[in-house]
Amino acid sequence: MKTPIAVLALLTLLATCGPATAAEPAAEDVQDVLLMAGARPQVLRLRLSVDGRSVEARWERYLRHWFDFLDRDGDGFLDRDEAARTPGPLAMLTYMQGTTLGGVPPVPFDKLDLDRDGKVSFAEFLAFHRQYGVGPVQLLVVSNRLQPTGTDTLSERLFEALDLDHDGKLSPGELRQAADSLRRFDLNDDELVTAAEIVGQPDGQRLRTTTVRPGLTPRPEPPTLTLLPRDVRGTVRKLDVVDALIRRYDRNGDGKLGRDEIGLTREEFDRLDVNRDGLLDPLELLAWVPAAPALEVTVRLGAVGPDVRLIEGRGLDGRERPQAVAANAVVLRGAGAEVRLVRGVAVAPPAADIRAFLEQQFKGLDADGKGLVLEKLGPQRGRLPRDVLELADRDGDGVVTFKEFAVFLDLLDEGKGSAVTLGCADSGRGLFELLDADGDGRLSLRELRAAAARLAPFAGADGCVARDALPRQLQVTFQEGAAGEASLQRQPVRLPGVVAARRPERGPLWFRKMDANGDGDVSRREFLGTDEQFRAIDTDGDGLISAEEAEAYDRKVRGGKP
Repeated sequence: MKTPIAVLALLTLLATCGPATAAEPAAEDVQDVLLMAGARPQVLRLRLSVDGRSVEARWERYLRHWFDFLDRDGDGFLDRDEAARTPGPLAMLTYMQGTTLGGVPPVPFDKLDLDRDGKVSFAEFLAFHRQYGVGPVQLLVVSNRLQPTGTDTLSERLFEALDLDHDGKLSPGELRQAADSLRRFDLNDDELVTAAEIVGQPDGQRLRTTTVRPGLTPRPEPPTLTLLPRDVRGTVRKLDVVDALIRRYDRNGDGKLGRDEIGLTREEFDRLDVNRDGLLDPLELLAWVPAAPALEVTVRLGAVGPDVRLIEGRGLDGRERPQAVAANAVVLRGAGAEVRLVRGVAVAPPAADIRAFLEQQFKGLDADGKGLVLEKLGPQRGRLPRDVLELADRDGDGVVTFKEFAVFLDLLDEGKGSAVTLGCADSGRGLFELLDADGDGRLSLRELRAAAARLAPFAGADGCVARDALPRQLQVTFQEGAAGEASLQRQPVRLPGVVAARRPERGPLWFRKMDANGDGDVSRREFLGTDEQFRAIDTDGDGLISAEEAEAYDRKVRGGKP
């Protein structure tokens, strides 16, 4: 029987509101997240900055500009008429992405007026947007599954193809033969194996993606990453954490977590299991919510100094825990999960043609240049919905001038720099994703030859990798700006899919021209010279000419000249 939500709320209040204890103010650039990718939940503390400055301050400045825009009389408060123009959470998120959204109902005044004094202060304005997920840190969850078979089927077929002796394990010898074992799947004979080729999908089959924003869209499944919300005092709302834990780990639906459902150590579980019934109920789980995170990850976005690390992770004892795999990425492994934390590409500022298009739409309606009379307009369900134009009518006279509309567009322009987006892509326990080191949706010869080394961390005592040893994989991309799904898809996400061949960006011209499949290497089959020349360039003898080897050979034959 599940504990009533009212009882949980009371218990949470008692647990978090102790007598005369002041909440420690949170640092401006700190965001705690609950990570549930593996068997064991973890709390990570993110320290975020953009151009060396606080993310929180950038967001507050943007919301201040919106507040001042709505505050027509400039008295520092929003009355009922002024507050009635407040964009709803979904609309505000859209404006922060530099575009418009119409058809959104107004925000009820009592949702904004928290102290019921008949007016809305800037503090209340900020609290409302925080409550509904419009904060300085945005979480964008994209659940990816390959149509129509799914990631699980892809992994199963790939595992069976590599498991030559069919013993349910992948030995080092089998993994060293990965390139030969998968050659039969290379239907177009380009020395690359795609997910579509393995599962037998038609060429051009795309991924199905579902975008989820917490608090705004019903979640199709419990997320693996959750921003830890805080109350007005800055205290983590423990009830929300408990709810997230039960949604993720409660497999039998009894509202409690058994030893086999949550990967805590025996000592941790026994400490929490006060009534010794072998189950952790919501009240007992409240005690799990840690006062401090186990790990801290620092991500520096925007412009940084030449000797400053872009991303780094440390434990509470100061020792570096996540493994640095690149200048812009670290990997956290444990509890049956592999989490890749990536400093992504910044959201591009609103393109001039987007603003020009909106201005063109406005001028098309305002033929005489005297402004748009709102009562004469229809719903205008295109890019300029009527409720958006009503919002742009700052003086409330029923006429929107081009000058007023330009001020509204300035708010859209500023929005993209007002937040940091955490793009969360969950690949499940995908073997394909583990081998696809560069995340381009294709297994190259180099990646297949590195299969044994890539899977070595997940091997058992016998050196073999079992099916259930494959970790759940999650990529979290830190991106400057309020990003949408399209922007997230442009990030270097490690997901299977059909990706067009990409030309190598480095190496001599002859190297780039010979690399026919665009995998960044030149194989013997692609090389147009003799065997002797190939061996001379392939200095490490791995059967592939890398960009570095091509550049070294080019410098040698040119006498050191570029």
